[in-house]
Amino acid sequence: ASSWSGETWVSTQTTRTKIHGVAPLISRMQAALNGQGGRNGNEFWNPFGSSDPRSPDYTAARANSQELVDWLWAPDVYESERERLQFVESIVTGELFDMPAGALAMAFGLQVRELTRTERTPPAALLRDDYNTDIFLVPDGTVVTENQVRSVFTEFSIPITEKLEMQIAARHEDFVDLDLKATSPKVAVRYEPLRQLA
Repeated sequence: ASSWSGETWVSTQTTRTKIHGVAPLISRMQAALNGQGGRNGNEFWNPFGSSDPRSPDYTAARANSQELVDWLWAPDVYESERERLQFVESIVTGELFDMPAGALAMAFGLQVRELTRTERTPPAALLRDDYNTDIFLVPDGTVVTENQVRSVFTEFSIPITEKLEMQIAARHEDFVDLDLKATSPKVAVRYEPLRQLA
């Protein structure tokens, strides 16, 4: 029977961030300043008039109705961010040949990871109608960034004596979007003088 075996994993994960908010619209504020505010388009908005009767500056004649104040704000519902992580990983393990202290074992594998991030500008800001954003800046709209990493790795388990074992491993990674490569070697020794102690 062969000592070799292998496994492959495929995984995907998506994270979404959805905003349920409201935005004060510049166009509605302008219309209300001109007496065209509210649902019927015939209300004036006084930006200096307090609507709170508890305020010392409250005057009923200058107060804005709650309906008008609510009308100045529009629903701002959108998916602000989405992240999708995908990866594929395969690994093969087995014994190469026998040595005096045992079999020399080997593992080999590869992995591809890809992260895609999408960021969206709020709809009101995209229309340059959101009072809380800089209307002089051109909004980005939708920005998509991708990050992919490819890697291969191998490991050898070398029995030196019955109680002493050496491990030699290396991993090479290619960060595609950054145009960077990295190789990480590893050497380890495992000594087990007693069954209860290693």
